[in-house]
Amino acid sequence: MVFTATEAIGFSYGVTWNLIRRNIFNWKNEQKGNLEAKVKTFCDRGHVLALLKDHILFAEKDEELQKYILRQHQTTAIERVMERCLTAPAKSEARRGLVWHTQGSGKTFTMIKAAELLFKAAGADKPTVLILIDRNELEDQMLRNLAALGLNNVQHADRIAALNKLLKDDYRGII
Repeated sequence: MVFTATEAIGFSYGVTWNLIRRNIFNWKNEQKGNLEAKVKTFCDRGHVLALLKDHILFAEKDEELQKYILRQHQTTAIERVMERCLTAPAKSEARRGLVWHTQGSGKTFTMIKAAELLFKAAGADKPTVLILIDRNELEDQMLRNLAALGLNNVQHADRIAALNKLLKDDYRGII
């Protein structure tokens, strides 16, 4: 479930079970200060269904299962990744992509949900997803979160040679 809250100016949202203030997010709209526009865009049927279906996840933190909802910038990034990956190369000039998030902005959940949705997408044709991690503590966190989501087709390539072998073998899954 999702909840919303307003004080007649701002509009915030979060998930039930998780009432920690840092996990309640402001909903932004192009029309700043327009509460009606915020409510209408957030409560749009398609948006709410997408949130419930694709943008809520459960992850273990401190040996306890936590429920999270993705923030607006995360859902936008995932939508663009999906669009880019599922657009046939002939239809798109773009061959590369970059999603830029700062520290603490939810990169791990963004990557995990993008990978999960790519695996579930009808037009994805069993993709190979590379997730590059630059810190050891994030590596363990990523592997635990992938397992918690049921994404078990994961190979760990700790060396360039191992990565090259997996790619040459046309591995399908998360590396």
